Amino acid sequence: MQWDIHDFPSRPRLGGVDGEDYHDAAAGEEDALPDVPDEPSLPDEPSGVCPAACKCRFGVRPLLVDCSNRKLSAFPDPTEIPEEVEVLDLSDNAIRVVPRDLPAWERLQELSLAGNQIAAFPPGALVGLSALEALDLSRNKIASLRHVKPDRFIVNNPVMQVLNLSGNGIQDLGHGSFQSLSSESLHVLDVSKCAVSSIDGEEALAALPALRVLRVADNPLQQLPVFATATELRELDASGCRLRSVPAGVLSALPQLQHLAVSRNPDLAHFLPPQPATPSPRDPDQLSHLLKMPAPWSATLQVLEAEECALHETSFLATLPNVTEVRLRGNRIAALQPGELMDNAVLQHLDLADNRLENLPADAFKGTEDMLKELDLSGNRLTALHPETFSLHLALRSLNVSRNPIASLQLSAPQLRHLDASHAELQVVAEAVLDGMPRLRHLNVSNNPLAALPERAASPGSDPVLHTLDVSFCRLTDLGADSLAALAVLQTLDLRGNRFTDPLKVEAFSENAILQTIRLGDNPWRCDCRTQDFRDMLDFLQAQPPKEDLHSLLCHSPESAQGQSWHAACLAPGAGSMASLGTWVFVAVMVIGVAAVAFGVGMARRVRRGKARRRRQHEQQQEEERRACEQEAERRRLHRRMQMQQQEQLRRQNMRAQQASSPDEPDPHPPSYEEAMFMDRMTKGDEGHSDSDSEEDEAFHEELQRKVARLDSAGRATDVIEEEEDEHTALSNGSGANNGSARGARSAPLNTRL
Repeated sequence: MQWDIHDFPSRPRLGGVDGEDYHDAAAGEEDALPDVPDEPSLPDEPSGVCPAACKCRFGVRPLLVDCSNRKLSAFPDPTEIPEEVEVLDLSDNAIRVVPRDLPAWERLQELSLAGNQIAAFPPGALVGLSALEALDLSRNKIASLRHVKPDRFIVNNPVMQVLNLSGNGIQDLGHGSFQSLSSESLHVLDVSKCAVSSIDGEEALAALPALRVLRVADNPLQQLPVFATATELRELDASGCRLRSVPAGVLSALPQLQHLAVSRNPDLAHFLPPQPATPSPRDPDQLSHLLKMPAPWSATLQVLEAEECALHETSFLATLPNVTEVRLRGNRIAALQPGELMDNAVLQHLDLADNRLENLPADAFKGTEDMLKELDLSGNRLTALHPETFSLHLALRSLNVSRNPIASLQLSAPQLRHLDASHAELQVVAEAVLDGMPRLRHLNVSNNPLAALPERAASPGSDPVLHTLDVSFCRLTDLGADSLAALAVLQTLDLRGNRFTDPLKVEAFSENAILQTIRLGDNPWRCDCRTQDFRDMLDFLQAQPPKEDLHSLLCHSPESAQGQSWHAACLAPGAGSMASLGTWVFVAVMVIGVAAVAFGVGMARRVRRGKARRRRQHEQQQEEERRACEQEAERRRLHRRMQMQQQEQLRRQNMRAQQASSPDEPDPHPPSYEEAMFMDRMTKGDEGHSDSDSEEDEAFHEELQRKVARLDSAGRATDVIEEEEDEHTALSNGSGANNGSARGARSAPLNTRL
């Protein structure tokens, strides 16, 4: 709980505000201050000018001089501050010393020196400020009250109401330290965030009979004292200390206490142990009943804050019969006993969130039916709620059961307005669930494994008044045709984060005439404007008043629209309808695909034909080269053979010539085998046939020349010559030497040609 200098009395907060006549002494500064309601202008002009580096507001009340956060190392010149000043703010500077003799600013009501480096006050400081109501000395270097001697300026100040000493180094209260703090008018004392480890309960507040608010939060206190003299104390804040227990005497000694805060004490496990019951003198015959009722420790306490402690039970609440607000969030409470709150008939707000509750009996809140308005059970371990637990709680307006492993929801709460069952384990919402909660306006079942809503939220003929339904981040895939039919006054529907893909049927909203907002984001929508349902949904969402921003709805499919908003995919200029867009995209893709395939096939065929052509050309070239080589080889062989034949013919002619000259002389050199093979066989008729053989040889060679001329281009001349000559030789083996000589002479022209 943070201290406010304006708690008593209530005034505008310290700090600059705009006025009709605003003056800023710091050159070039244009800081604006918040507006406050206009008050009557001051009757006279301010007597001084605004100090250097400060802001001043003249013309409206209270007259403000704001020198906060100006890096001042010394108190501003008091003579420059107008005598009519009512609020002087010097906070968050580096001021070390407060002047001894300040002017008697008779109208000064609020003075803030917070956030400076003040360790002590000189004698006479602040003595003349008789109208001062609130003094803020927080966040300085004050180690003891003796160093500031507040009695010297408080004793002469009958209207001082608020003193803030928080954030200093004060170590103890009492043991003489409070002898210097005496005031008949002080209402608020704040010593939180100091170093206070002990408080003398008998002495600490003895000189402060009018004290109403004491704040000792965030100190290393281990025990609260019994403030025997603080009879007017209404609020005690001991949060963030090191308390282990709260003795019952602390409350019984404070007859006016209304608000007790002991939150953030992690070792606080025991609270107000019940004292023995005593029989009432007015009813002595009912001892058995009275002995069951513990005597109250505080009949005036209305607000109890004990959050983030180590409390295990709530039985101590029976000793606080008039408590209206109890905040026990973040403790270790594991169970509520039946009828445990019977003595808390005026309890209105109960916070049991983040505890360890596992089961709630049907009568766990018996006794609170008439007044309980708000109940928070979130963050516990509840697996179910009895349907009749709140059937008699006619004042219950808000119920929070979120963050519990509850699997089903069916309650009877006639006047419930708000129900939060989010982040649970709900798999089923009972049919006609609103029959038991006819006045429910806001229902939150988000973040549950819900796969479907009930077919009907209320029975026919009922008149539910549900305005807001939050079913976000569940597992819904569709809405039933009648799921929303009974919600005639539904205004807001949240369906984000589900598993919707196809557009919702517009007929499902036919009974929701005043539906204003539908949230549909974070769903895997398939944007297909070709379907009538999608077009109907678009028209429905855009109908006045627009129920959803189509720019926030993203398409998940088809691939061509993935990541686009509904508006961009279907309604943006140039987008056309999704039907034409999808058709043209499909056609374009198909045409490109077919063209690519045809091009690939054509290229493959062309490559194959080119390879075949090059292979044939290569083979043909190789064949031509082979034939050329063979022809050349045959020509050379034929040439050698013809030369040999010519030589043989010449030799034969020579031999015949020799034989003719000397017919009886034998040949001294017999012929070789090869020569003998070419020699003509001599017979008796050789001479007679020599002329005819010569004619036949001449005819043969002429025919052979014609064949050579005809077949030479085909490379077959050699074969023909060999065949013809072999055949002719075989036929002429019996001829004489003269015939051979004649054939050799006739073959000479052919040899020359070849």
